[in-house]
Amino acid sequence: MRQVFFLYVFLLGCSASLRAQDPACKDVWVATDPKIVLFIPEPGEVVSPILVPVNGASNPNIQWKWTPALGLVTNTGADASTTLRPYFDVTKLGDLGGNKFETTFFIQGKLGACSTFATIDVIILARIKPYDAITPNGDDFNDYWSIDNISAYPEATIVVMDRWGQPVFESTGDIYEEKPFRGYLNDKLLPTGVYMYRIKPNGDYPDVVGSLTIIR
Repeated sequence: MRQVFFLYVFLLGCSASLRAQDPACKDVWVATDPKIVLFIPEPGEVVSPILVPVNGASNPNIQWKWTPALGLVTNTGADASTTLRPYFDVTKLGDLGGNKFETTFFIQGKLGACSTFATIDVIILARIKPYDAITPNGDDFNDYWSIDNISAYPEATIVVMDRWGQPVFESTGDIYEEKPFRGYLNDKLLPTGVYMYRIKPNGDYPDVVGSLTIIR
């Protein structure tokens, strides 16, 4: 039993840009938001390409080039390595095996002796998927709380709280799979009931909150 969070996050921040230094090149420019944050698609999930948050000079004679061009396509699915405003198609990366993927795209524009560039980070996260119940009765089935992909976030903090908001379990992503929550506090079984949890994966991933039921 588990809760699956079908989140699809598109984070934008302050723009980063660089114009050509020569005053004659003032109209050759490009700017991007600092990053795109997405989640690895679930099996069978239909994911549409998203427009890369970039803006630049409209002069059609400027030659644009993206490096690398991995996953960058036009609105018809063609290669977009020489397009100012491409789309990013996460499915072009293939099966990531639940692993986080991160790269930096570099876009450069040239017009004669004029040149300009900007960068944008693309971060693709593995979804954290906590199960919603445990049955710690010693039958080796749901005896501990499973959190899929938590090991991909070693810096994550994990807290389980009782109905009064008091922590009954705390851990981190780097050790959780070795020492998961088994429904105990100070070596004593916790009462049957509903508990709340909060997982803070990292600065790119919003907090994951929900409820966990202990069933006996």
